[in-house]
Amino acid sequence: MKKTGKFFAFVLAFALLIASVPVLHAVAAEDVFTATLMGQLDADVSDAVEEWGIGDLEDASVDFSIGQEAIISMTFAEPIKFTGNWTGIGTNIPVLSDADAESTNAVITAFVVDGNDLGSREVPLIDRDEAGYLTIDIARQWGGDYDAYDLAGMDPFSSIEITFIVNNMPTGVEDGGAEPEIAVGGDVMGGNAWIGGTFWSDEEGEYYWVEYPEQSVPFEVGYPFTVVLDFSPGTNTHDEASFGYISVVQTDLDQPAGLFDVFVHSITTDGNAVRFEPDYAEVGHERGIRIPMTNVWSDTPMVDGPHRIGEFSRLEVTLALVMYGDPAPVFAEPITADIDTGDTDPAPEPSVDAVEDATDATADGGGPGIIIIVIVAVLAIGVVLFLVMKKK
Repeated sequence: MKKTGKFFAFVLAFALLIASVPVLHAVAAEDVFTATLMGQLDADVSDAVEEWGIGDLEDASVDFSIGQEAIISMTFAEPIKFTGNWTGIGTNIPVLSDADAESTNAVITAFVVDGNDLGSREVPLIDRDEAGYLTIDIARQWGGDYDAYDLAGMDPFSSIEITFIVNNMPTGVEDGGAEPEIAVGGDVMGGNAWIGGTFWSDEEGEYYWVEYPEQSVPFEVGYPFTVVLDFSPGTNTHDEASFGYISVVQTDLDQPAGLFDVFVHSITTDGNAVRFEPDYAEVGHERGIRIPMTNVWSDTPMVDGPHRIGEFSRLEVTLALVMYGDPAPVFAEPITADIDTGDTDPAPEPSVDAVEDATDATADGGGPGIIIIVIVAVLAIGVVLFLVMKKK
């Protein structure tokens, strides 16, 4: 009986520990942002890293949370040097303006080059290129005149370690301190949406950037809508132009991209579902808010290439643009047409029960309660193990 009790206690403790891992991971993943060191390197000093390639290196990025210090630490096989023209730490924290970026009170607390700590120096906090995201701007000679750490005059170095902290979430103000006026047409924000991209152009005689605002549809932020590009009874083809390829849902909503999230429900050509990665959906700004589908310049395009769309008569995209942090709205029933994946044996979709169970487990307010239960259970198991060992 002693061996049986001990074995049972061990199995129970191990099972609860394994079960708690995904819960703890899900809760820990909340409110985690990413920062990346980027900038122009001096190609005359070293070509070991491409001139604008430092941000592509794995060590250039770090995950961080508001109010907690984070460190970007990098070493190089041979000495490199920044030009000082532009260097900064880009983040995915959405901001409305430079004033909004300043409201985060982000600070560089240490700047260590080859073991020499240059300390904490004040640097601008900006909405870089009005893209809608916080950037800790270390040096800028294009559109600015500052270089707090004298990167332009710095000797080549083999290691760099930057410690920083973002103290607050942005307060949501435009330049001048006023609350943003984001309503378009009364109390509801919205506009018109249409499809553009590299399609065959009879006028150019080649694949070229073309957009079709004459087929625009009205939409409201927070509500699903469907935008259609219809060539029937003829066809057109989405393919690569001389400069690359891209297809987008374009809008005339002229607001910072960082204000929004997007949820894409379906993409179809002639009633057949197009394979895409909904987690890769993102909001950009070019002549208004736009949502890229294919994009040769993206490492994680939502649709992995123009061949997925190809030749068609009717292209439809159902999506919803929502305010940043808002949940996805309720869409209609999912598309039932076969998905053209190009794979012979597509992976099976997860069951509805499995998705609902996973959603319930991580619902707002549910995570901390589950953790408390797990902690209490682990403590109880500890008491059982103690009594078993004591009895033995």
